[in-house]
Amino acid sequence: MLHTHKRVEFVTPPNYLKGKVGAGGLPYKTIQKAQHLIDICDVDIIPEAKVLLIHIRKGLDLAWQDYKSGHGFTERARREITYPVMQLKSNGTMFHYPLITDIASKLLSFLENTPQINEDSLKMIEAHYKTLQLIVKMRIKEDREGITKQFIDELDSAHQRYKKRYNSVHANDDRMARDDRDIWYVN
Repeated sequence: MLHTHKRVEFVTPPNYLKGKVGAGGLPYKTIQKAQHLIDICDVDIIPEAKVLLIHIRKGLDLAWQDYKSGHGFTERARREITYPVMQLKSNGTMFHYPLITDIASKLLSFLENTPQINEDSLKMIEAHYKTLQLIVKMRIKEDREGITKQFIDELDSAHQRYKKRYNSVHANDDRMARDDRDIWYVN
């Protein structure tokens, strides 16, 4: 078999956003003001979180229905679950609910790294959903007598069991259980 090598040309696309806002970053004083506004923010995320949880529930119901009818995990079901989870992940800490961000991050990582859905993976998604639901219902902003650690440990344990059972599915995926903060890591 004859292999020919073609020269690859790398093209750097224009950065239109940088052209609009300029270069050099933000002044330190502007960053301090923004951080201060985030720190004193008293907007309650709970009503929005409840709406997002309703959307996750609808997505889960669709996923269960698709699974039981033999269609697997459809893109529609994946989207219905993923979008509200991304919203919870991105907004939890900003509105003083870091545990929402942590659990949503774990769920998002699981969704991204689980291409095929089965009954156990749907149960994993359910466990994350119920944990988020409990955090929202109890308005858990900070660690109360180690409850945050218990939530994280239980979900980590479930991820370990899932990965051990379905190791062949994720054999080449060492980032399955790793989030931005390295709260959990599975080798």
